[in-house]
Amino acid sequence: GDKVWGAYHVTIDKAAKRVLAGLFEKNTYELMRKHKEENGDGLARKVRTDYDGRCSQSHSATAFPTHGNRLFENWFVWKEIKLEFNETAFLLGFVPLSEFKGKNKFDKAQKDDDNITLAESRGIYTITEIAPNVCTLTKIHTVDLKNRKLPDLAEEISLG
Repeated sequence: GDKVWGAYHVTIDKAAKRVLAGLFEKNTYELMRKHKEENGDGLARKVRTDYDGRCSQSHSATAFPTHGNRLFENWFVWKEIKLEFNETAFLLGFVPLSEFKGKNKFDKAQKDDDNITLAESRGIYTITEIAPNVCTLTKIHTVDLKNRKLPDLAEEISLG
């Protein structure tokens, strides 16, 4: 497949808890409406929260990358930690739903279209409070679109 990754580190003029809430809470009307506007009615999107007694949720969403429709099913979990100088930080991680090891199992989204490929995404955010309304955000993220190799696909297209 085609695996891509990215990372960034930024300073944000917002409280760390608000940044965590914005990243973690995916079950809002605004986000559902935006997904529908961008992707239409036919694409899966499902959010299940506070799963297995943890600060966690699963999120399934279908997207339209350049190379075709992809279904991402992820389990998200977060934890508050105290750092060296009594700073507060939040870790928010996510892995493919198939890696969830809890006692309960999530219902998987229905992949009712053969043109949709199950893709994988993993990542971690570190949100560190540096002042009451300022924090830093570090993100490392990998995505596997489960494509055929792009050079092979390009050769197929050029040979037409």
